Amino acid sequence: MGGGYWCGKVLNKLRKCEDADIRRAAKNVYEKWKTHFITAHMCVLLLDGSELSQAIERETFHEHKGLISNAYKRTIRNLVLVLTNQADIRAKVLPGKINVTGFVKTNTKSGSMLIK
Repeated sequence: MGGGYWCGKVLNKLRKCEDADIRRAAKNVYEKWKTHFITAHMCVLLLDGSELSQAIERETFHEHKGLISNAYKRTIRNLVLVLTNQADIRAKVLPGKINVTGFVKTNTKSGSMLIK
C-alpha cells in the first residue's frame, strides 16, 4: 500500500485524540490535505493545471459553500466527465464561450445539463 494510505490512517487517529490541540491541528492538516488533493486532481484531469481548471475548481468550491463534501466531490467528478466525454461542451468551455460560473452551475445536481 502507498504512503498516502498510512498517512491518512495516522491523521484520522490524531483527529480523534483526547487532546483538543492535537485534534484541532490534525483537522487543519486534514482539511488542507483534502483541498490540495482535490484541487490537484481536478487540475490534472481537466487541463493540466491551467488557470481555467483552477477557476472551475474555485467556482465549484464556492457553489458548495466552501465545504469539501460528498456533493462537492460528485460535482468535481461530473465536471471532469462532462469535459472529457462531451466534446461540444468542451469546445465551448475551453475558449471561454461558456463562462466558468455558468458551466459549474449548469452541471451541479440542481443544474439542468448533467451528463447525458
